[in-house]
Amino acid sequence: MRLATRLFAAAFLFDVGTADIFADVFFGVAFGFFDFAFDPLTGMLWDTENGPEDYDEINVVKPGFNSGWEQVMGPIDRSGRRVSELVQLGGFHYEDPMFSWRQAQGMTDIEFLNSTRIGDKYAYNIFVGDIVNGNLYYFTVNKDRTGLELSSPGLDDLVTERQ
Repeated sequence: MRLATRLFAAAFLFDVGTADIFADVFFGVAFGFFDFAFDPLTGMLWDTENGPEDYDEINVVKPGFNSGWEQVMGPIDRSGRRVSELVQLGGFHYEDPMFSWRQAQGMTDIEFLNSTRIGDKYAYNIFVGDIVNGNLYYFTVNKDRTGLELSSPGLDDLVTERQ
């Protein structure tokens, strides 16, 4: 029920009272997205997307967001495609994910911990779960809350090659 409620809420984040309906659509239909959460400090929308075979993603969903699903999974420079090849609707723009798993893990949930109960380190940061391995991943949101702080070696391109 929770997922269905979230899908319904996401599909209708637009103002139908405007003459140009696409001017106020918050984000394009993201068929691969599985879950989303609002940052409790900024109200910004974040989602997880599942690639059909590879590149599960974490995205920041800004107004007019186009993730490229399923033509582009993971960073566009790894796909062999160009932004100009994607479906273009007025006011929409492609953005690379904040983080990707090269091998799909079935990212099923994204949550901000809106509490300091388990420590200040975790407060207002992100937990993501996967269905393939049953793992829970922790991510620190950057200072301006528009991306992630990734300090592990090999993540400069925002993609993990590990399973």
